[in-house]
Amino acid sequence: WAAEPLLLLYEAQATQGKVEEAEQALVQAAEINPRYSSTLGQFYERQGKWADAATAYEAAIGAARQPNRDLQIRYAAALINSEDGASKARGVLAELLKTTPNDTRILYLLSNAERTAGDTNAAEATARKILSIDPTNIGGLRALVSVQFERFEFKQVVDTVAPLLKDPSRAKGREFEGAAVLVQLGLAQQQLANWDASIAAFTAAKSLTPRDRDLDAYLVQ
Repeated sequence: WAAEPLLLLYEAQATQGKVEEAEQALVQAAEINPRYSSTLGQFYERQGKWADAATAYEAAIGAARQPNRDLQIRYAAALINSEDGASKARGVLAELLKTTPNDTRILYLLSNAERTAGDTNAAEATARKILSIDPTNIGGLRALVSVQFERFEFKQVVDTVAPLLKDPSRAKGREFEGAAVLVQLGLAQQQLANWDASIAAFTAAKSLTPRDRDLDAYLVQ
């Protein structure tokens, strides 16, 4: 009834690509020792099984005397990606913000949770709070643009992303997110029938993540 041999078995099977067997071993390890529920949650994350990840993280939190913030943040992120989990994620994140109200990482997740739950007004307000704390924050910019795009506010997207398009180096260290924002700009320009501007946005995105071949498809279109 020791969990450690099962954990070693999980690692060996995962290395060999035996995903189902690895999952079974890790589930058994977590049943014996709930502290491995966090590891199980990360395993499900990599598999894209968000509901299972949320369940595992919830178990890990329940088993911990003082669950660390990273674990709670992972739990909230899994909930956001799960079906109908956004509302619960909002509660988790709101509790975390009580101690650190200006934590932009948590605010970014909260904006996503609010938008996923259909509350675009709250999502916009949270995104703008991020940018009021740090006007150069790429996460805040991405959160705001996501709201505007969902509302079909394509002209507002153009205005919001203009500074990043002018100077893509602002996304240094967060190139992937910067590229995602510029892709949304390119799509918004397509909706406005501004084809040259759309190409310029996709090209700028490509400059940030030159190895991302998915961007080539946008440029070809």
